[in-house]
Amino acid sequence: MFIAARATVAVLVGWFLLTVAPVLGDEPAKGEGRKVIASAAATAYVKPDSARLTFVVTTTEAGDKSAREANEKHLKTLKDALAALDLGKTEVEVNALPTTVTTLMGTPQNPGGPRPVQGKKAQSVVQVTVRDKDLDKLRKAVGKLAETAMENGGVSPDADLNYPRGFRIRRGAPFGPGGPIDDDPEPVTGPNIEWLASAPGEARREAIRRATKDALADAEAAAGGAKLTVLEINVGGSDDGPTRYRQRGDVTTADAALIPIRVEVRVTCSY
Repeated sequence: MFIAARATVAVLVGWFLLTVAPVLGDEPAKGEGRKVIASAAATAYVKPDSARLTFVVTTTEAGDKSAREANEKHLKTLKDALAALDLGKTEVEVNALPTTVTTLMGTPQNPGGPRPVQGKKAQSVVQVTVRDKDLDKLRKAVGKLAETAMENGGVSPDADLNYPRGFRIRRGAPFGPGGPIDDDPEPVTGPNIEWLASAPGEARREAIRRATKDALADAEAAAGGAKLTVLEINVGGSDDGPTRYRQRGDVTTADAALIPIRVEVRVTCSY
């Protein structure tokens, strides 16, 4: 009798679970409300505390003369000129990468014949790092260094000094017995300049605050003024690492050295 009663209870419990379980499983999930996603971007500017100038020094020698030795002498002259500048307490560090030598080949005298060696070209890449927390002093030092580098043959690594020069005639000059007259100056780009900021964190956070505020305002407008609950905020763009801004050209104004830090913020809200 006792065993039969236990069996009956087990059957009743099993029947109850089979009957109720489908009902519990089909219960609809609670509604999460409507969502709105908005994005905004903002840019902040930070003052650099250092700069890096990059340029190349090229020396060409004909015949058996050593282009490497000539290039080393050229480099010494340039370094001496940079060291002679009066830059106050501004910190300057000059580093030259190992010199590369290229053989210059001419056109063969006979079709299919050997190409004669016309000379050799030696080239060195130079990087000058300048540090000063005073932006005006930093800008002036960079300008003097760039100008001195150009005066001593330092040009942009991107400058092509080996392209064939175009055929030009002076305006208004006839094509006489003396042939074409080519007296227009060839523009040559000076050193590449990178402005560096070692601690851009606060400027980046200011940009994040402004972008987040704008994104939330857009989300509220899209929701018709309804009360929003922020579910997620995603931040993209510049990080907190050293910030760089490449520039070529004018370094005479302080605004030219300010580094832009752009961030993008996307907010997801429910209402």
